[in-house]
Amino acid sequence: MNATNFFESKNHDQLTKPTKGDDLLPANCTYCQGPTFTVKSTTQLILVMLLVITSLAGNSTICILMKRFKMIRTIPNMFLANLAIVDILNILTNMPFFIIVGVFELNQTLHGRVVSLLVALAQTFFNILKIMSTLATMMDRLIAITWGLKHYVRKTRTKAAKAICAAWLVSMVMVLPWVMASSKIDLGDAPTYTYRMVYFDKFGKDSAFFFFLIFGLVFTVLSLMTCFSFKRKVKGYTKQRKEHNIDRKIALEKARIRNEAKATWTIGLTVVAYVLSYVPCIIYSVFTNDREDMTKTSEAKWFGFAANYFLFTSSACNPFIYVARTNRFRKTIKQLLKTPCGSSAK
Repeated sequence: MNATNFFESKNHDQLTKPTKGDDLLPANCTYCQGPTFTVKSTTQLILVMLLVITSLAGNSTICILMKRFKMIRTIPNMFLANLAIVDILNILTNMPFFIIVGVFELNQTLHGRVVSLLVALAQTFFNILKIMSTLATMMDRLIAITWGLKHYVRKTRTKAAKAICAAWLVSMVMVLPWVMASSKIDLGDAPTYTYRMVYFDKFGKDSAFFFFLIFGLVFTVLSLMTCFSFKRKVKGYTKQRKEHNIDRKIALEKARIRNEAKATWTIGLTVVAYVLSYVPCIIYSVFTNDREDMTKTSEAKWFGFAANYFLFTSSACNPFIYVARTNRFRKTIKQLLKTPCGSSAK
């Protein structure tokens, strides 16, 4: 029996009232007054803490470098810093919920209509925000390559900040329909775990499919347009170099375009990391059609843990992608390690 049939059965009226029993959860799910440190939960907790430390340390370093070193306060790096801030807030907001429910299985700790809505809202909002911030960054790269120096004459840090704020505002607006639909579901004092399954089965699965499909199409179009613009620019510079023999000017402009393309590839790698982080979750949702399948065996529980765990891995990977692809970030990190308490530098 899937989640929809379960909540549409003749016992549905009982689920809308507060209950002290275990009838809202699978039979083998236990309630605890506090965390129980088993081998399984301890191992999972260690994995989670390693991910949290790596993500917070990496993304915080990006923000510190932007604050301290003027040489990397460029418009493209402002968008990268915004992605780092989004990853930090995502980890700080959603990871505690994951530890409570996903690691220690304290399903009764988070319960009720309002709490369940807020927990689900936090994850949904930051997913949308990360996607919109990434698209804003891709749009900036496309414009930079297409319009070249004209873009930089008109583009200022203030305008870049407005674009970032617009991405946040659009994300808030896009999450409103989801909030309105979810707020209509009332299962009384049922655990958040139960609410989340109903959210996903009622409309989450379809909305997520179409949202990620649209995101994939838009990102593909932007990538193709950027690639086409880059090739056209390089071809044009090569032609000008042959016709007018202005090697130095053309070489400098060609090098600038190549740097813009390299920055675009960096953003592309962050998107790939983000998409790959959702693969285990997609597989998990496809192969677990019944709510009891998700907690029936130890292997199924580990699979569920891994599916949710990997959702946060892109937040930890992004800082390493930035540093590996950007010479200025590597130089400023070396300078930061030499003088960690120094003042702002150029």
